[in-house]
Amino acid sequence: MSFIRSIPYTALHKEDWVFATLEQSVGQTGRILLSDIASFNPDAWNASKSDPASKYSYIEVSSVSHLTGRIENPVLLSWEELASKTRAKLRAAKGDILLSAVRPEKGVCAVVPEHLDGAVVSNAFIVIRSNRVSPELLFFLLVAPSTLRELGDMAKGSTIPAITIKQLKNYSLPFTSLPLEFESEARKLIRNRSEELSKPKSLADVIDEVLSERLEATNRATNTSEGQDTNGFLVPYAKISERFDVAYLMPLLAQESWRDPVVRLKDLSEDIRIGQQVQVDDLQDRGIPFIRVQDLSHEELFVSQRNLVYVAPTKVKFTVAEGDLLMTRVGGLSGKCTVVTEALDGAAINQHILRIRLTHARPEFVAMYFKSRWGREQLAGITVGAAQSFLQLSAVQNLTIPCPSLEVQDEIIQRVKSEINGDQESDVLDAFKLMPFQLECVQKVTEAITNGNRKLRVELPTGVGSSKIAAAIIGSLLIRKAVLKVLYVTDRALLAEQIDEMMRQTASDLFSGKLRVLIERGFRARSVQQLQSALDHGTDLVVLHNVNKSRLPDLELLNDKNKIYLTFTPVGFNGQEGNLVAVPDYTFASSIRI
Repeated sequence: MSFIRSIPYTALHKEDWVFATLEQSVGQTGRILLSDIASFNPDAWNASKSDPASKYSYIEVSSVSHLTGRIENPVLLSWEELASKTRAKLRAAKGDILLSAVRPEKGVCAVVPEHLDGAVVSNAFIVIRSNRVSPELLFFLLVAPSTLRELGDMAKGSTIPAITIKQLKNYSLPFTSLPLEFESEARKLIRNRSEELSKPKSLADVIDEVLSERLEATNRATNTSEGQDTNGFLVPYAKISERFDVAYLMPLLAQESWRDPVVRLKDLSEDIRIGQQVQVDDLQDRGIPFIRVQDLSHEELFVSQRNLVYVAPTKVKFTVAEGDLLMTRVGGLSGKCTVVTEALDGAAINQHILRIRLTHARPEFVAMYFKSRWGREQLAGITVGAAQSFLQLSAVQNLTIPCPSLEVQDEIIQRVKSEINGDQESDVLDAFKLMPFQLECVQKVTEAITNGNRKLRVELPTGVGSSKIAAAIIGSLLIRKAVLKVLYVTDRALLAEQIDEMMRQTASDLFSGKLRVLIERGFRARSVQQLQSALDHGTDLVVLHNVNKSRLPDLELLNDKNKIYLTFTPVGFNGQEGNLVAVPDYTFASSIRI
């Protein structure tokens, strides 16, 4: 009978007679015994025989990403710190392969790079040293789906399943021969992968990783269960009784790919409508902000304010509000999805943009979904038109998204925000060598601005390093891409020189090649004309650092809703009329004191 499998008599010599181990023996003929091509845990680390004055790179399981197959977060420890680690038992050399013994089916596996040669390794790993094939080729053989599936079946333990070295020595790879002809290709793949992964992640990449980890129930690329195939979807006949088009069937099939309920966009919204047409001649330099397609970006979560135009109030039919979701609907750039910030509350949108007013989902979460590969697939599936593609309003209303609880949505939003260029921002803050209270101030201000606040004041006592705090805030916001051009204003030459020196020597190398950084050097604001000229050159953020109010007689210059204002003042600022920041309608989103 086809569902009965026979086990060769020779397989019964194994000490372990549990089903998973015996099953793995079936069909071993022609397979490659792993112990024939590699050794295991070849080098131990002994604290008593190591130099107490040295520092050591230490690799834990959490240091290796199962998504990238790379050692991303090794830690540098002193001898004392390392000696206190009960799992610090092994050493690894360049080219060794680290395979997590715990839940091996997850594929937590990496090749040790040259700069980590001699690193100490947790014994939660099994160190595999190849002796017949290149480490790169063996790595790909170990992380092959068929290999990981078998290793997972071999793992023992109900709470924390793990494999042993003994099991791994007796394990045979599910391949009939070593594909040595692919060794150079494996080396190239590892090298290219490392170069690619060293680049900053895009917003879409981060969103895909977070949504896949938190929400996805099945993997379309590899799942071959009922309803899916490696080349697409298999549609049960019962589901095509009504209609046989992609736009109708995709939402039905999408439900099977998510842990949470799938909800149509119209059921999460109170209103979805198309913007209005405005003639070019009606655009002007002042009035109601008018949002166009170019103000929305796949790489930004919020609507850009860098190149806004305006229209007269009499030309506006309806406006958007803070938290509205905007989606482009015409042309090759259709499907760009961003969120309206507080500064653009009351703006108008053109006819190529949809306004979606959500009531039962977080706008940032929905925007993130439509920036993900799943959202982009759906949008591509409903795009129509030959000469010019566009999204029909009715089709957008029927788009579906996985809808977890608001608490989970908030967790996903924060996770994505924290991971966007997180390494670069950490490098910036580390470079400034901030004291704990300075770091706390920087984090509060950058979070407030990233979350849409446009006007903030920081009160600092004399002597706490306000210049360093200001420079760190500027660097952090540039890394986050919350701003692209900063104007630093002070009437004290010393403060200007300090900021310029810190940004030039401490952080300039961190921005090179990663962001377009335009920082106006601090200057003494001796005239309104000088300030006006600086403000008119695309400034996103204006930092006012202990500026004497007498230097700036026309305070209306500092009341532009499209800019972010950050004011540093001494402790005890009372906000009386006539003070620098007491301009008409000037309200503080946050007041931060130390």
